[in-house]
Amino acid sequence: MKVIVQDLETMRFLSTDGRWVDDREDARDFFSLLPAYYFARDNTSRHFQVVLYCPEDHFCASIIAGKGVAAAEVTESGAETVAVKILNQHGNRRAKRRNPTRPILESVKGVYLPAGFDEARRHLN
Repeated sequence: MKVIVQDLETMRFLSTDGRWVDDREDARDFFSLLPAYYFARDNTSRHFQVVLYCPEDHFCASIIAGKGVAAAEVTESGAETVAVKILNQHGNRRAKRRNPTRPILESVKGVYLPAGFDEARRHLN
């Protein structure tokens, strides 16, 4: 079982050299949930999730979601994308409808945990 970090926008994975890669097999294994969460929070500027991944059967389960607090990197090719994101964040889009079938996320000191996280954690330990 691997503990990996996934960018929620691009669906890419954080590698050992700090780049975002397409393949889960190339993702950095953090071995534990909280170190993965804190590393992603402190070293990225993106919305991310910490995922449990089993390479033998390709099983994935999202455990914790969060947003990085590091300064965003802006490149020339990404400048237009960043501008569109900023415009979208400031109310230039329609309000989203809530999907009642989605699990409710709870925020505890900035960490978003899915409903029933404590029960799932007990099964993992």
